[in-house]
Amino acid sequence: MTVAKNETNAVSVQSVNYVYQGNPINFRINGKVMICANNMAKPFGYSKEPKHWLKNQTTNEFLSELCKVRFLTLADLVVVRKGGVNPGTWFHEDVALEFARWLSPAFAIWCNDRIKEILLQRMGAGAAPQVLEAQRSIDCPPDSKEVAKWKSCFNDAMDVVKSMNESNNKMLQTMAYHQSTLTNFVHNYVYPDNRMTRVPEQAFNLIMSLGEIIKQQQQTFDFIMKGGKE
Repeated sequence: MTVAKNETNAVSVQSVNYVYQGNPINFRINGKVMICANNMAKPFGYSKEPKHWLKNQTTNEFLSELCKVRFLTLADLVVVRKGGVNPGTWFHEDVALEFARWLSPAFAIWCNDRIKEILLQRMGAGAAPQVLEAQRSIDCPPDSKEVAKWKSCFNDAMDVVKSMNESNNKMLQTMAYHQSTLTNFVHNYVYPDNRMTRVPEQAFNLIMSLGEIIKQQQQTFDFIMKGGKE
């Protein structure tokens, strides 16, 4: 496979360094994310260098398909720079993720998270600060006040969810009652004299009970999706 040896095609506007197991990995952004494959491979030894991966038949097939799907050329996906400001082998983000999977599943997940973080920052998404804060809370032990705050929020959320579950259970019992009554009317087990007039009524009650359960479950789902905030 012939890859692009290009001194000008690699991105050079913004550089971001993340550290994986003590090894800095350079991400460069200019309309797309390019990642230094040499940095990526360093924690995994010589046998995992990008030149070995690029020789694989499955890699060639992947790059060929990616060019078609993304309407890109190979020079857009793989850039090899010898000397200059940013030397090394640089992979487009899609290629970098595939390479990362070859290196290590855990590393692939880490790379995917870093790329998402970069994209959120570029879009100026309101969720970006929360993502960064969550990452920091994983990387660094929170202080006792933070633990107490999150524990309190969690307990409040659990109380509300328990209350909603109790309401759901009551609705289920009501629906079961209406269903049983409707069955009795339809099959003439009970109240044979007014079966025809009561069947529509019981069917309506059953439908309304089911609707209330669906509504309650939707409220529970919305509550959870909002992070426990009413």
